[in-house]
Amino acid sequence: MVNHHRYRMYGDKGVNQANHVLDDESNRLDSKSREYSMHDKALLLRDNRIE
Repeated sequence: MVNHHRYRMYGDKGVNQANHVLDDESNRLDSKSREYSMHDKALLLRDNRIE
């Protein structure tokens, strides 16, 4: 984590909170991209079947 030093002044609670928010955001993005990739694969398979 690059911004780790910037959160030092807020104490550990600030750091943990920031990391928690970032983790939630990245998890949400991961699950979204996973859904999209599954959807894209289904579309690709369907397109290939038509050909």
